[in-house]
Amino acid sequence: MLLVEPRQWAAVARYRLSVVIWPFLLTLVVSSLVTAYPMASHIVRRAGQFAAGYDKQFDPMMLTGGKLSVIPEKGKKPLQITGPNGKLIVRPEVTGLYHDTSRPTVVVLTQNHIVYTGSWRFFSTPIQSISMRRMQILMALSNGLQVPHGKNGHLDPPPVKVDSTSLLATVNSNRFTISFILDLFIGLVVFVFDGLWCGLMIIMISPLIAMLNRPNGMPLGRAYRISLAVMVPLLAFRSLLVLFHIVPIDDQSVVASFLLLISPMPLAIWAGLIATRMYAPFQKRKP
Repeated sequence: MLLVEPRQWAAVARYRLSVVIWPFLLTLVVSSLVTAYPMASHIVRRAGQFAAGYDKQFDPMMLTGGKLSVIPEKGKKPLQITGPNGKLIVRPEVTGLYHDTSRPTVVVLTQNHIVYTGSWRFFSTPIQSISMRRMQILMALSNGLQVPHGKNGHLDPPPVKVDSTSLLATVNSNRFTISFILDLFIGLVVFVFDGLWCGLMIIMISPLIAMLNRPNGMPLGRAYRISLAVMVPLLAFRSLLVLFHIVPIDDQSVVASFLLLISPMPLAIWAGLIATRMYAPFQKRKP
C-alpha cells in the first residue's frame, strides 16, 4: 500500500521499524534490477554490433588446442579497443600474467587466458580469469560444432576461427545468459549507490517531517520511519522511468540530476502534512 496510498506513509509512524524496513529493502532490490536492465540490454546490443563489424577492422584469430593466435591480414590490425577508463587488447605471445596500467581497467586476451589488469587498485595484481580452452568450447558449441570427448575424458573442442560470424553466433546464442549476468552485476552497483542516496535523503528529510509535526510531539525516530516509507514509491517510480527510457540512467543533464536529487523533498512535505492531521491532539468541543 505504500506504492498507491499516501496515507500509509504517515501511518507507518505507529508501527515497528521492521514493518517498513522490509518493504523498503524489497523495493530497493527490485528497482535496482529493473534500473539495470536497460543498461544490460544496451551492452548486449552493442556487443552484437561490434561482432557484426569485427571483420572490417581487426585481424581474425584462431583458437586451437586451447591457445589463441592471430591471423594477420592486409589492411587490418590486431584487436584493440581503447576508451577513457578501459581497454581491451590481444597479446597472443603472452603465456602468463600481463600488467598494463595505461587505463583503470584493462582486459588482455593472452595465449592461454583472459587477464584483468589496470591502474585501479583492485587490479594492482593482474587476475587470470577464463581460460582460452573454455572460450574455445563455448564458441564451438555456440556455432553448432560438435565437441567430442578426448582420450582423457575431457572435452576436445575443434579449432574455432574468431571472426564476425563466430562472434555474432556466440553473442546471439548466449544473449539471455549474458543479459542476466550483466543485470545482476549492474544491479548490485545500482543497489549500493541507490542505498547510499536513500540513506542521505532519509537523513535530510526526517528532521523536516519532525519539524512539521512539532505540535504533535513526534519523535525523530518516528519521522525516520515515515522517510523510509516515502522512499518506497520514489524508488519504484524512478526505476519505471529508466525502464521505459523516459529518464536515462547515464548521460543525465544537470537539471534531471538535480530534480532526481530533490524529489524526496515534496513527498516528505506531503507525508509530513498528512501526519500533522493524522496525529493532531484530540480536542473536545465546548458545549
